[in-house]
Amino acid sequence: MSGVRSPANCTMSSENLSAILAFASMIEATGAREQAKTEVAGDVAQDARMISQATHRIMACLRDTLNRLRHPPAEELGLEACLVSLVDSWRSQNAAQPMIQLDMQGDLADVRGAVAATAYRVAQECLTNSLRHSAAREIVLRIERRTGTENALLIRVEDDGGGDAAKVEQSTGFGLTGIRERVAALGGSLSIARAKRGVSVAATIARAA
Repeated sequence: MSGVRSPANCTMSSENLSAILAFASMIEATGAREQAKTEVAGDVAQDARMISQATHRIMACLRDTLNRLRHPPAEELGLEACLVSLVDSWRSQNAAQPMIQLDMQGDLADVRGAVAATAYRVAQECLTNSLRHSAAREIVLRIERRTGTENALLIRVEDDGGGDAAKVEQSTGFGLTGIRERVAALGGSLSIARAKRGVSVAATIARAA
């Protein structure tokens, strides 16, 4: 499809962003040296600094997008294998960052299709948010297969990075909004609560979905 960007195109975009960042840094350094001479130079340095900050944010989003594109579809390969791959990928990229624990309980072998895809996206989005927006030292991703009359799948991501659960609950960001909609479409529920030392996001999806 012509509207889908390939990883190669995304890599080229990353290289262009790196070039913009280098030019902005050079302008900022020049402006800082000349700031004592003219007020305009100081304004230029400030503008260049804002360009650098915006470029850093775009590059972070691009890295996240590429990371998501590289992961296999959970609806085809199974939820357990994809979650292990997801956590291993984050660990390799964030060696000096928070410790990520993966706790899988119950039989996940037959969790496939829309339920597996949604559970994976919830885990992916919540891990991304914890790594990007908190000062967490530890993040726990727990997947629990509940049987019997409940017959549901629970996905919970909890971090110890402080954070304000109320603000997260009110977030209108596309990521959180997207997983809310996916969970609701399967008749499930999503809750955000204060954890002992941070924020806990939990989704429950009925296996009958």
